[in-house]
Amino acid sequence: MSLGTFIMRRLVQAIPLLFIISIISFIIISFAPGDVIAVFEDPAASHASTMLNADKIKKRLALISLFMFVITSG
Repeated sequence: MSLGTFIMRRLVQAIPLLFIISIISFIIISFAPGDVIAVFEDPAASHASTMLNADKIKKRLALISLFMFVITSG
């Protein structure tokens, strides 16, 4: 077995492993308690600005989730 064959075989084996690791880490993060939006909100801000910021953050997080889904689904 040549070195090139060995490297290619290892790279092919690494792809499913990285996919499984990313799914497991996503599941662990999604089960974390609390709301992600609440972390980004400023408690001293007014209610209207807080709601606007929450909507912006939700849209941004939805786009990131969609982007990650498209990348991982091929």
